[in-house]
Amino acid sequence: MKVAVFARGLTRRPTGRGVYAAEMIRALAAMGGVEMDVFAGEPLDVPGCRFWPAQGRTAAGSAWRVLRGIGRDVRALAPDLLWSATHFLPRGLPRRLPAVATLLDVVWRDHPETMSRGRRWAASWVEEGLSRADRIVCISHFTRDRLAAHWPRLLSRAEVVHLAPNPRLPALPADPALVARLGLDRPFVINVGTLEPRKNLALLLDAMKLVPGVLLVHCGPAGWGVEPLSARARRNPDVRLLGWVGEPTLAALYRAAVAAVFPSIYEGFDLPTLDAASLGCPLVVSDIPVHREVLGDAPMYFPLGRADEAARGLRDLLESPEKRQDLSGAARVRAAAFTWEASARRLRENFADVLARRTIAPDL
Repeated sequence: MKVAVFARGLTRRPTGRGVYAAEMIRALAAMGGVEMDVFAGEPLDVPGCRFWPAQGRTAAGSAWRVLRGIGRDVRALAPDLLWSATHFLPRGLPRRLPAVATLLDVVWRDHPETMSRGRRWAASWVEEGLSRADRIVCISHFTRDRLAAHWPRLLSRAEVVHLAPNPRLPALPADPALVARLGLDRPFVINVGTLEPRKNLALLLDAMKLVPGVLLVHCGPAGWGVEPLSARARRNPDVRLLGWVGEPTLAALYRAAVAAVFPSIYEGFDLPTLDAASLGCPLVVSDIPVHREVLGDAPMYFPLGRADEAARGLRDLLESPEKRQDLSGAARVRAAAFTWEASARRLRENFADVLARRTIAPDL
């Protein structure tokens, strides 16, 4: 099977959508049976894959790539199918080429207040990809439900393929010296993700005021709409904003943290929660549908918007080593239920099904 992959978010320092693309591409390549030409933000070292630029060196060049260049290159490559790691399909694709799109979330419709005007406009503009796709891969049942709420006519095309934790993190050795070099000399909790409004850092800062003597460590790049919040965090001596960190640092932090706290307002899946769980880091998370779906009974939940309840959960963990141990074990068990191998196998099955349906009914 020859597949063209559109993964513009795939870079050497990826955020969520880039991590998803990278891990799925690695798993598909390891499984075999899929030959991939990947249009990416930056190339990866993945045997059996050829990488092509998904964007230009300038804004105009990037626009030309997605409006004309990638479509032209795909025509020359003549793949059996195109898979996009988001719901955006490049323009100018061959009309008869089967396409599979990934729906990560519907935040621009469900919580537009958490996005900049430009990002809302861009997300709405690329909605066309959902209608054009032969199959829509949703990364959670929650996301599939939101697809049904907004585009009920597309539900028959939708399938759920869950994500999985980073398989390399548990294999990395424990490194207490690395944590010490970061100046983390007292108990700390960790939060991972892009700094953006829906990640709800404001609530976490409020909660930490109620847990004296404990540091908050945040890992992740700066996003949008949080400049005043970032400034507030930087002024707080009990907060460390580390920015993007590599896998060895992330693994060391998860292992050493009292807990990982994820107070998000909205998520399509929330990959960092499973990464933390895979290393046995106790979880304290907002009570939103996708956290319940992905994490089950493994975390401590607090009501969305209740900083005092988040703080109560953290204090309970600080005061009870037994509770931390119980949550650590539950987190590991839950994370083990998700693997990229299983996700890639399910995605490949969707590719094969789309191709078979096109063969049976070529006029679709």
